[in-house]
Amino acid sequence: MKKLLYILLALTLLPACSKQASEVMEKLNCTFFDMSGNMTQAIVTVKQDAEGVVFFQLDEKTQLYPVNYAQPYEGLKRIICGLSLDKEKKRCYIHWMDEIDRGDAATETGTLMDPQSAGLDVLDDWMTSVEDGFLTVHYSAWWGEGKVPHTLRLYRSSGEENTFELTLLHFNNGDEALEKGDALVYFDIDPLLAPTQGEYKTLTIKWTTLEGKAASKEFKYRSRQ
Repeated sequence: MKKLLYILLALTLLPACSKQASEVMEKLNCTFFDMSGNMTQAIVTVKQDAEGVVFFQLDEKTQLYPVNYAQPYEGLKRIICGLSLDKEKKRCYIHWMDEIDRGDAATETGTLMDPQSAGLDVLDDWMTSVEDGFLTVHYSAWWGEGKVPHTLRLYRSSGEENTFELTLLHFNNGDEALEKGDALVYFDIDPLLAPTQGEYKTLTIKWTTLEGKAASKEFKYRSRQ
């Protein structure tokens, strides 16, 4: 699990004047993208439509077609990015982006009492969210020299009464605790939870803090449409 260094590395992007970008922009019926508006930071799901064109799922209702995205489609993934938006025409221009690590979503049940787990602090900001069937967590943990990968795993809580309750565990895999740093991780929680039939349910995420205290946070959740 890599640390989020806040100096986010831009992946390969196409300038708006390139051939590939021009083809995408022509398909989207536009020849010029107005970037005069403010750049928006967002976390989106990278998807592909029926015609094979990549689009970004901004939230459960908004789909945006990036006019300068050059990466080949390799399946669903979540990225954090800086965008100029044109929601009316369902377009966006990418200024920078960074792929978010995917955590393990275990189908078995788990508890906070796992002796091998280390604590973490879930940060209460816009990046910690539930949308489009994904849980994204902005968290803080102790790290070593960056040589040992950390593992974040999400379990279903035990008990029939805990249908919409998940337990988040952090495993440092023997890494040293030299410095505290922040990171991002996301989980596909749709397979772990019962279908909500279009309704919103209260989803509870539980974890153990760096101080060893039990903590939790509630989200509004609707299964992916």
